Amino acid sequence: ASAMLPSRSTGVLREVDVVIRANQAGYEVIVSIEAVARSRKADLEWVDQMIGKHADLPTSKLVLVSEKGFTDDARAAALANEAVPLAPEDVFTTQPDADVVRAVPALWPKVVTFTPETFGVKWTDDDVPAEGWGEQPPLVGIDDGRIIGTIMDLVQRTYRDRLPELMEQIGLADIKEDAVRQFLLVLRPEEGDELQIRADGVPRTIFVINENGRGYSVRQLTAAGKGEIKVSKVPLTAGRLGELNVTFAYGEGTVGGREALLVATERDDDKGQLTIRVRPEHDAS
Repeated sequence: ASAMLPSRSTGVLREVDVVIRANQAGYEVIVSIEAVARSRKADLEWVDQMIGKHADLPTSKLVLVSEKGFTDDARAAALANEAVPLAPEDVFTTQPDADVVRAVPALWPKVVTFTPETFGVKWTDDDVPAEGWGEQPPLVGIDDGRIIGTIMDLVQRTYRDRLPELMEQIGLADIKEDAVRQFLLVLRPEEGDELQIRADGVPRTIFVINENGRGYSVRQLTAAGKGEIKVSKVPLTAGRLGELNVTFAYGEGTVGGREALLVATERDDDKGQLTIRVRPEHDAS
């Protein structure tokens, strides 16, 4: 059944052919699908109408489906506006070894959880007190007066930028089953003597705050802990979107203890993509 979405400018409800909703990292994601069945290919006029319509709707991603395909300029317009033009044909391949997607019977996604356990600090200042740091991770501020959290928060915020390095450090590519590996993250200044992070696009010097209320700048911060790796197996079913020259495979399974849908695609130009959608923890349906 079709669904109704509110206009951003007027609040008036607009009908959409299909709406898929999901909650990702606390944000609602809305995939809107508009479909057309005509005796000829969808043209630029129809694509422009749909793009204009959804520019005023809370659509996160727009998918345009045409039974007969798209004209060249219509497809180009859809892609230029980050919409997805689809002309699906459920034709299974007779050449299972033609590309990676068709040759792989399953995927083994790995979920890694990094938990910092100990911290080490080298100070820029010379008068840093040995006492007054408390039993809990101390607060961290930046040079515009804001508090950004604790040292734990800072490490968790920073390690995402160092994921390739950490993945290599724990040997993720060679892990075939659930495991725990130790990691060491070292944060140093990119330039100068003081450790900085970017806040609102501006480099800001970091200060660790003592119980005396004073902040002390940092030369180097290290965090050691464990990385817990959970490995899952998801069997795949293959298919092909004919006009798009896209081979796809999909499967449902468990990733990190939560239900998930995996979709892998590979174009004839060797461009591939893997998408994982994890069911929100609060969704019991």
